[in-house]
Amino acid sequence: MPTVTLTPDMVSQGRMKLSKRQSAGSVVARWHDTDAAETIEVVVGEGEPVNRLATTYPDEAVARAAAQDELRRGQRGEQRLDLTLPGDSRLMAEGRLVLEGFCEGADGEWLNTSVEHQLDDSGYRCRIQAELP
Repeated sequence: MPTVTLTPDMVSQGRMKLSKRQSAGSVVARWHDTDAAETIEVVVGEGEPVNRLATTYPDEAVARAAAQDELRRGQRGEQRLDLTLPGDSRLMAEGRLVLEGFCEGADGEWLNTSVEHQLDDSGYRCRIQAELP
């Protein structure tokens, strides 16, 4: 899927929601060290709340990857973007956007969660809803 770059002059209307609260401050995953015969915890992120994964993983790398995935999943959707712009057939759900020249927190890569193409008497336009990947 193509990544579409947008600048402020390409957007008719826009709104961005930044959440101040994080759903997972840190994530704890466990892995079993067979040589030492003990279960070891791996922590990613910082602070409260702490989300503990139920699965015990076979090694540290797998446990750390699972914890990082869970932390990202907890943060996903906390920052949302809603844009309206003239029609662009390259835009599609699950595609990627790169915003350039907007404000801090908005610039960067976004994942399109919904793209609505509309053709009517006003012309062809797109409404995009996106969140951080």
